[in-house]
Amino acid sequence: MRGFGSALKMAWESIIANKMRSFLTMLGIIIGVGAVIILVSLIEGVSSEVEDSFSEMGTTSIMVSARQSFATRSFEYEDVEELVWENADSIKGFVPSAATSVTLRKGGNNGNTTVNCVNSYYWTLNSLDTQLGRKISDVDLASDSEVIVIGEWNAIQYFGSVEEAVGSEIKVNGRPFKVVGVLERQTDDVEQYGADDCAYVPYTTAVKALGIGALSSFTLDAASTEDVDRVVNIAKEFMYDIYKDTDRYTVNNMQTIIDTLDEMMGMMSGVLGGIAAISLLVAGIGIMNIMLVSVTERTREIGIRKSIGAKRSSILLQFVVEATTLSFCGGVLGVIFGIVVAVIVGEIIGVAAKPTVGIIMLALLFSCAVGLFFGFNPARKASKLNPIDALRSE
Repeated sequence: MRGFGSALKMAWESIIANKMRSFLTMLGIIIGVGAVIILVSLIEGVSSEVEDSFSEMGTTSIMVSARQSFATRSFEYEDVEELVWENADSIKGFVPSAATSVTLRKGGNNGNTTVNCVNSYYWTLNSLDTQLGRKISDVDLASDSEVIVIGEWNAIQYFGSVEEAVGSEIKVNGRPFKVVGVLERQTDDVEQYGADDCAYVPYTTAVKALGIGALSSFTLDAASTEDVDRVVNIAKEFMYDIYKDTDRYTVNNMQTIIDTLDEMMGMMSGVLGGIAAISLLVAGIGIMNIMLVSVTERTREIGIRKSIGAKRSSILLQFVVEATTLSFCGGVLGVIFGIVVAVIVGEIIGVAAKPTVGIIMLALLFSCAVGLFFGFNPARKASKLNPIDALRSE
């Protein structure tokens, strides 16, 4: 332990004595470790945000979709409704997946938007609420009511305010619809309307008044996570009875999608991290080169130490520790550099970078391993020097 302490002290003194050379040698390690931290942190941030977006839809959601429409094989809204009623102990509700592009007009003001054709369970499944007025109800679907819920941006765009919008009429593809509610604001940035440019009408009304096509996909909501597998099987049986071919439809539950996404992001993170790690190998060659130079410069010093009794293992330890220390210091600086840049880049592109303890420790261990591996050969060369030849060296 005392020998290691002495070797560490000598290594630090050598690094301090040659500050510029040491820094340039560490630069490759700094860039390599920093690149790994930056790339993996940003991938983790993107993965987390996408996973959160899917999770908001609930891990009990099962998405059912026909791959294509067939004139002789299809299902209606009422068929899915009956399926839910028959399995009420396992299925809480369902939402039709249907939307169409329409033209909204109020006075001389008009524009295009996408109308979502929904039922009353849509709001529960997507955790949405209105800031003023009401949501679309079962009564609206049963009576094919020409009512509409709009986003805040549309309320301001066509009516001037949320208060003026509720209770007023707006034309959808030329047909008058009554605005019964305005959705809560979906975007925080007042200059970016995004999700607030939206509209919702009863599904049954959309079929008759807006001419949307046959229902081809819907989402079921299992009563609990324990019921998900059972509901998946129920949905598969329902679709198979209609299409008689498993290649004509898909049934996916949200948790499976999240797991697949995690796997893909993990693979991407590994590939990008591996590419960035190549620069660490290049940096390792630089460390080996500078350590060979150091051995040549300090040949006489090595000869003196060996002549007064220093063991071969002590010389070997000294140069291995010096190379590893150099690499470790570069790794620490690389981690700091990587975290700072990852956070800055994340702020710029709107992603919360997530540098994890695991990747930081892995990067540091890898940088130390690089120093140890590439520093061993120069250290071995130094330990094998003949003390007489070393003392003759100038």
